[in-house]
Amino acid sequence: MKKILLILSLSLMGISSGGVAHHSTNLGYDTSIENFEVTGEFIGFRWVNPHVLMQVRVSNQAGEEEIWTAETHGASVLGRFGWRPNMFEPGQELTIIGNPPRREDDHIVHIQYIETTDGEIYSPNQAN
Repeated sequence: MKKILLILSLSLMGISSGGVAHHSTNLGYDTSIENFEVTGEFIGFRWVNPHVLMQVRVSNQAGEEEIWTAETHGASVLGRFGWRPNMFEPGQELTIIGNPPRREDDHIVHIQYIETTDGEIYSPNQAN
């Protein structure tokens, strides 16, 4: 009986660690930096589960255009917090504050919150 419980416990640990690894922000983002800012023109959402992605058009320091992707929770979670796929207008300027990518050449950010030019704050972690 003890062997069966040991095998079952080890099996469950293996399954659960895979789930945690999939959802770990540490894999693609530098979580030691929390207030990385990307300001640009909202292009649109990819409003899906398990992660909503949004794109913004950014002018880099050399004046060149870059497309940045911002990632957050899935559509079902954001919907419970009051987010909607039409909450921002294409062309609207937004500042995304979050965790930067681990690789310098990646143009992706993990959203902590979004600020509009009129000062409205949208958090993916609380009711808006």
